[in-house]
Amino acid sequence: MKFIHASDLHLDSPLCGLDNYEEAPKEMIRSATRGAVERMVDLAIEEKVTFIVLSGDLADGDWKEKKNFLNNIMIGNILSMCKGLDFVVDKKQYAHSYLDDETVKYKGVDIIGFRGEFRVNFKIPDFFGLGKGVSQGFGAVKVF
Repeated sequence: MKFIHASDLHLDSPLCGLDNYEEAPKEMIRSATRGAVERMVDLAIEEKVTFIVLSGDLADGDWKEKKNFLNNIMIGNILSMCKGLDFVVDKKQYAHSYLDDETVKYKGVDIIGFRGEFRVNFKIPDFFGLGKGVSQGFGAVKVF
């Protein structure tokens, strides 16, 4: 089984100290973590990883940015699953979600989880598992 682990990404961090350096390529540096996540998802698909573990402080932006980030992770998990099953996805995938965060126990540790609904332009069977923790009862999909 292959997986990728990343932590403390601090997406969209303002990196206020950069303003002290006039010659610094500020926008390039500030967008570097988002670009790294995109490359990480591409690598996950290419290498057919089973899951991606993201821990620590994921985002410094507002809730909308965090939700967009989670939507992109969901698309990455769907595409990774398809690649592992040799299923060709012939159109761009989109995700839209309605999520509420909540504290849940995972392996005896309190973590922030999400409960809600999402829509994607991909047919997912009932009770299909997406993401980390599927064997622990997390990530199960129920189609409505």
